[in-house]
Amino acid sequence: MTHPKTKAVPKDRRGRVYPRISLAVRKRMTEYCARKGVTERDFIEDAILQRLDGTSDGAKVLGQLERLALALDAQQQKHDLQHRELEMLSAAFGRYLRLWFLAHQPPDSEEEQRAGADMFRGFAARLAEEFASGHRFVDDFSQGQRR
Repeated sequence: MTHPKTKAVPKDRRGRVYPRISLAVRKRMTEYCARKGVTERDFIEDAILQRLDGTSDGAKVLGQLERLALALDAQQQKHDLQHRELEMLSAAFGRYLRLWFLAHQPPDSEEEQRAGADMFRGFAARLAEEFASGHRFVDDFSQGQRR
């Protein structure tokens, strides 16, 4: 009977480390290893690798917290942008209503169409000025009417 040739697997080389730990920690480690069914060597090696690789539970939690913080920042920026856009729409609507109430009449001639276009450009410029200055549509109401 012939056996296929197999290469010998090299033995895992190990070095000795002689740390001194407190008796209380040693007792807890021994009890933990007995409970989990792992050797003290495997336990210590895993703990050192987790610390060196940054894969311990603490590092994982910190990584998750960092991702959550970034997601919250992105969400806040999106919210701020939506709030700004809503304020712009509210201001534009308010200005449009004022313009409509004050100057609404259908254009009959080309001159009236130009006048309407000029009014719209003025409307847009005024809206931009007020928005840039921090004025908001709700500011046009008296304090007694606000909720």
